[in-house]
Amino acid sequence: MYRGTSAGGEAATPVASNVTGTSFTDTGLTNGTTYYYTVAAINAVGTSPQSNEASTTPQAAATAPSAPTGLSAGPGNASVSLTWTAPASNGGSPVTGYAVYRGTSAGGEGARPVASNVTGTSFTDTGLTNGTTYYYKVAAINAVGTSPQSNEASATPQTAATAPSAPTGLSAGPGNASVSLTWTAPASNGGSPVTGYAVYRGTSAGGEAASPVASNVTGTSFTDTGLSNGTTYYYKVAAINAVGTSPQSNEASATPQAAGTGAGYVRRVGTATAATARTSTTITVGASGVVAGHTLVVSALLSSTSTTGSVSATDSAGNGYAVARNVSDGSAGDRTVVLVAVAVKALPAGATITLSYSSAAETHLAVDEFAGVTGVDTTAGATGTGSTFSSGAASTGSANEILVGATGIESASAAPTWATGWTALPNLGISTDYLATAYRAAPTAGAYTATGTSGGQWMATLTALKTG
Repeated sequence: MYRGTSAGGEAATPVASNVTGTSFTDTGLTNGTTYYYTVAAINAVGTSPQSNEASTTPQAAATAPSAPTGLSAGPGNASVSLTWTAPASNGGSPVTGYAVYRGTSAGGEGARPVASNVTGTSFTDTGLTNGTTYYYKVAAINAVGTSPQSNEASATPQTAATAPSAPTGLSAGPGNASVSLTWTAPASNGGSPVTGYAVYRGTSAGGEAASPVASNVTGTSFTDTGLSNGTTYYYKVAAINAVGTSPQSNEASATPQAAGTGAGYVRRVGTATAATARTSTTITVGASGVVAGHTLVVSALLSSTSTTGSVSATDSAGNGYAVARNVSDGSAGDRTVVLVAVAVKALPAGATITLSYSSAAETHLAVDEFAGVTGVDTTAGATGTGSTFSSGAASTGSANEILVGATGIESASAAPTWATGWTALPNLGISTDYLATAYRAAPTAGAYTATGTSGGQWMATLTALKTG
């Protein structure tokens, strides 16, 4: 047996002699080096010519592969999709497939694979239960055996996402060449977050155009501008997610009006009185509800209370209220407070409005609705005693404003009445304590005062509301 490390380079001296049989194993070689061999036969006469040449390269014995890496899991509808990276080493023997192990708790994969002989580096596990989290590991297989398991990955199958359900509660309020819309988000987002809303408009009932006038509206309100005053506009709204567009909402309509046109008092929303100490009072909105885009004025007389404590109002539609005027009588601890919410979201019948304050021995509370208001212009307030009450003068900055008077009176000698030009609203009384409210138009800019008669300790306010 002759050996060399290059073709035709076998040494003259054999590496093995007197080999019996027709096979031989050459040992003690270097793995990775290619060896070349020839063989000659020997008899009593001598040695034959050498055989053809053969070569081979010794290698270390094959092992099982190393572990697959980078296992990741993605949820589907009753399924999980797995992908991974092949082992860094196949152990010297080709990978013939993969085994996938599954469990329903971290580290809880079963000893028996849910799939064997998986070809490629991906697998989709089907027939699963949506909402259950599944945990996975993967092992590689070659002729020698099975690799260590990969990293763990998990996913939770979910029902396939759909478009959202329709928005609800769409309401429309008129403005000057504009309409203000508010609505409620869909009850279901279809399994994919709502990314925006589309607003559809028409000039006849059910006649909204196929193309929206506004897309990708964020939030649940929108003001449509540049409209024609006196024309009625009809609206529907749809929600959008990654899958598609929802069915359209209910229809709502409004008729824009020029500034000052149609502005004024609408109705008394509700009242409450309480003769026992409390820190909040709630009014339930009556059968007519409150129209979107209108303004709410909250008037309160709080008796024997903190004259500096916070007073705030909230409602079930999430409207924001700001204190317009706060007048106290000083040491006696009585105060008249007026709060205003402009361009409100609609409040249906049965909705609630809550006033919160420092503990008061008595509470008088009234909420009134006005149309066509665009904001608070100015206010005035004063306190005193005697038969005549007066808020002091407030100078309005524009024509066609609405003035709201609210006066709290303690120990009145007579029920309050308002001066000429004011439209009185029903008084609220507990014994000789009253909350008196009224309103009037201010057609021209100028100085105005809320006045009337009653007697006793009074705290009078005037709030001027802009309409343009």
